[in-house]
Amino acid sequence: MDEIIDVYIQNCIQDSYRKLKIKIVLVTGGDMQQVIRLNWTSYVDNHTTDNIEYDFWGGDELAELYYKYLLNENLLLCDYRPMLRKTLVLLSEPSYNLNEYYVLFSKMLDSINNKKVKQRNKQIKACILVLKLVIHWAIDANNYKHAINIAEYSVLYFWNFIRQNNLFTDSAIMENFKIIYTELCTLYIKNHNRFYNLYCFPDGMHGFTNSASPEAEGIAVFEQMGFLAMVGIFSISNMLRSKNEKIISDITNVCKSLKVLIENHRSLLNPLYDSHCIEISLAAIVLYMCNETDFLFSWLSEISNHILFAYKILGKYFPVDSDSFRDLIMENNKNKENFLRSSNLFYWLLEWMSFSENEDLYKAVSENLSATSTNVCVQQWFPDEDSESKIYTTNAGFVTGYSQALHTFPKTLSEMKKVLDTKREKECSLSDFSCFQYGFPELLLLSSRHFRTPIVPDYVKQFVNDIKSVNEE
Repeated sequence: MDEIIDVYIQNCIQDSYRKLKIKIVLVTGGDMQQVIRLNWTSYVDNHTTDNIEYDFWGGDELAELYYKYLLNENLLLCDYRPMLRKTLVLLSEPSYNLNEYYVLFSKMLDSINNKKVKQRNKQIKACILVLKLVIHWAIDANNYKHAINIAEYSVLYFWNFIRQNNLFTDSAIMENFKIIYTELCTLYIKNHNRFYNLYCFPDGMHGFTNSASPEAEGIAVFEQMGFLAMVGIFSISNMLRSKNEKIISDITNVCKSLKVLIENHRSLLNPLYDSHCIEISLAAIVLYMCNETDFLFSWLSEISNHILFAYKILGKYFPVDSDSFRDLIMENNKNKENFLRSSNLFYWLLEWMSFSENEDLYKAVSENLSATSTNVCVQQWFPDEDSESKIYTTNAGFVTGYSQALHTFPKTLSEMKKVLDTKREKECSLSDFSCFQYGFPELLLLSSRHFRTPIVPDYVKQFVNDIKSVNEE
């Protein structure tokens, strides 16, 4: 503030403006803390003159100014405007959970009257306009993570709106869905291009979180791997829909980026949350598609080595079953049993290794995981008939489906394959999901990445079998 008075005002204001009154405004997206307010008031009182005055604009003032000068008040109903204002003001905050946007988008869609087609299309256009507006502001705030999460939620919730109202044959509705879908694809690609140079340097992605915590950095790198893998998965699905084999080169490029990212970031050998099995499986799908099986199974084997070392020797940096950051930083050799009581990750490592057809490699991973802890319950989630109604709007693993626990570790490939081939009582076919019926199967994986719904096992199993059949042909 002193520099503005001593330097800027003295040297940078043009002569034609020197006679005008000056207002110095302190601007922040948040609010002024009480401990600072007294100092601010005292400073303003001591430095205000006939020619210079001061003001403070916090989050409420910014939202009001945005609404008054930038937002067309006819765009949204009065009830929705506060949610949009708060979303835009807080987009620059990395820790913002985006709840206001999620509620806003869902309420706007849920309020649409399906009987009035013209009005319905107008309201859908308003939803898309709000989505694009919020994404634009997030990118301006240099927060691609928020932009991607906003687009992911919008794609999934819009699909659920289509499903609930049975609008799959409405060409206008499906075109609007594709607009949102394309917006997400574009964001994934932009995020990849933005960080690619960092992928190429050892631990290049570490530090961009501005966190001194190695745990926070590791979590952020796994998240970026998930974003990158989704580029490949969307490309695979687009290739299958369009029958355009030229897209194979795009998938290959994503695979190369994944390999570079994994090779240069040893934190990707240390999953910190049990749900990091999602990011590992997303990356594994792309690597398997591109026939990078040697690299894939070597990476998974290394992960099992690191989990064993982290749990037995370090007593920390192993995957906590709660996916709680607090539990992650609290883990140590004295209490580690409390944080690894069940594991979906162990199951997925065993399942992926069973596709290697390498008995020695599978046994090595199985022995590492079984030696990590004798008390861990290895389990897998399976969807049921109710999962379709929840999987596009929330973590379906919490409210639907059921889990299958392994009472003993399958020590050999044949034992694991018996587990995979076991017929379950509440069998739910992939064809029961609307996204499979109407050509967008990747939405199941998107739900896993965004809502942390466990990956549907049959999806991976069918994918691997399809790839094997293609290779044999």
